[in-house]
Amino acid sequence: MEINALETRVNSIGLSNQEVKVDIQAREYALACGAIAMFGEKYGEEVRVVSIGTFSKELCGGTHAKNSRDMFPFVILSESAISAGTRRIEAVAGIPAIEVLQAGWAGLQSVASLLNVKTLSASY
Repeated sequence: MEINALETRVNSIGLSNQEVKVDIQAREYALACGAIAMFGEKYGEEVRVVSIGTFSKELCGGTHAKNSRDMFPFVILSESAISAGTRRIEAVAGIPAIEVLQAGWAGLQSVASLLNVKTLSASY
């Protein structure tokens, strides 16, 4: 999936206002029910399963969000290869994402001013 398409998809999930559910389940049961495990992670017999609606179901997950809207906006910072066929995406969400967007907008305004060109205005 293209980076922009992925970012748009995650943001649409964020706006969908889905409850984030956390359950403790037997590892084998969670995997059989479709939970995704992270590569290289070690899991005990009981695992923490984080689900966001029908969009995501993962072991552990590390999230402390209570709702998908807590992860909006979502901004991808970078992507890279970590092994054959596996990509790593680094991203921010919430207030840190807003700060990234604001910094990017300020940078765009500065460059536009130097080049004497217009950018989008509030009337778009």
